[in-house]
Amino acid sequence: MVDIKQILERILTFVNEIEFTVYHENVMREIRSSYDGEHSDIINDWLGYGGFFNSLGNDLYDYNGKIIKKDNEIIAFVSFFGPFEGEFESIEIILDRDYFVNLKLEIPEIVEFDPFYLLVSFDYSKDKEFESFTALYLNGMIEINSLLDQKQMIIFQDYFKSIIHSNVQRLDLHQNIKQDWSAYCQENQLRYYIHSEFLEIPNLDYAEYKD
Repeated sequence: MVDIKQILERILTFVNEIEFTVYHENVMREIRSSYDGEHSDIINDWLGYGGFFNSLGNDLYDYNGKIIKKDNEIIAFVSFFGPFEGEFESIEIILDRDYFVNLKLEIPEIVEFDPFYLLVSFDYSKDKEFESFTALYLNGMIEINSLLDQKQMIIFQDYFKSIIHSNVQRLDLHQNIKQDWSAYCQENQLRYYIHSEFLEIPNLDYAEYKD
């Protein structure tokens, strides 16, 4: 019988922490760890399938974190992230014709602006807002964002910003767990990347994985 705790005690005498990420792939899991020394295969199996996995109480989401030794106790910090495949459908951004007409954006290359022909793609975070933004007008294959000045672009992006903030999704975790998010859109299909705060996991289950 393998003593997981003893192995971790030994590892943590010469490294400060073990970082890890575990991805679900159907019934299998992809396990990445910063530790690749002796017994790394045993530790990885423990992280992805064994007692550590059972300590989390959640088998839906991918997770990452680190294991450290603090006050002579082994402690783990874990963040869940998702959504998992198929949990949420993408949100189609419906472009409101009246809104865009009322904006009165003057784009000489477009005689009559029709949002039906508009495809938008972007990356968005709460801190940096739009990290990338592309608007392509299919009727003439015109890149809208290259034609707008800074003020027009702010007005233009505000429409999409309101949609992003009004459709934020949450992972199916305990309601008291804080969650943060970023969003990305490809050709009017809006999706979210969501992750929880880091949770301290004391009293770890050290049962090894046995297949």
